[in-house]
Amino acid sequence: MGRYIEKYGFDPFYHSKIVKVAITLATVGHNDTNHKYGDGSYTIHLSHAVDVGQRFITLLPVYLRPLVIAALWLHDSIEDARLSYNDIVKAFTKAGVAREDAVKIAEIVRAVTNYTRGRNRAERMPPECYEDIRNTEGARFTKCCDRIANIEFGGKTAMYRDEHAKFAKELFHPDLVDMFDYMEIHYATRSVSV
Repeated sequence: MGRYIEKYGFDPFYHSKIVKVAITLATVGHNDTNHKYGDGSYTIHLSHAVDVGQRFITLLPVYLRPLVIAALWLHDSIEDARLSYNDIVKAFTKAGVAREDAVKIAEIVRAVTNYTRGRNRAERMPPECYEDIRNTEGARFTKCCDRIANIEFGGKTAMYRDEHAKFAKELFHPDLVDMFDYMEIHYATRSVSV
């Protein structure tokens, strides 16, 4: 097993631990704040975003995959579940996850978190937010998974379609072309909801 870990940077037991901590932290955080997704638990959206991540996971290097899956579980935790950056780092390190990995997860979550004080979507997602996403490894992928999960769910499709040109201009990367192609096909072929 050791040579496999050295060659591919993948330790299934350690990576499983990372994801388990993320699931627990995200579920408890959103449930404690009574955060809902429609009439159901917010974990519906979180698990949908993770499902999207799993579908496109081969676009990421192996070492980054469990960190991004963890970040997908937690991507709305700072914004909606009253968790702080430090809460995320502490929970992972307390569970035995390397501090470096805990910080990488928290950095992705921080980068994809909208500003909360804006009056509208444009103010909550100013150019600095996009810059932060671009400069944080794994954050573009995470934001794209969140967007795909939202458009697949069907709510606010028209809004996301109207925002797509700016979203793509700010976050497109050649490594993620499959994700952007998928979004564009979705917008072109699905009926629009508001």
